[in-house]
Amino acid sequence: MNAPVLRIVSGQPEAEHVAALVAVFSALGGQPEAAPRQSAWAASARAARRFPRPAPDAWRLSLRR
Repeated sequence: MNAPVLRIVSGQPEAEHVAALVAVFSALGGQPEAAPRQSAWAASARAARRFPRPAPDAWRLSLRR
């Protein structure tokens, strides 16, 4: 069983006050979702899509990231 997230430690709050606090904390949500990490495969594939234009110094452009 999970530990309680909200605990009343003193006083006698009314049910409406507790419900308002629960609503506020529910609206805030939990921890933000982490952004999905990009795999190394996708990163290398994205870099491979850039092709240098044919030119005498095209080999220099192929080394850029």
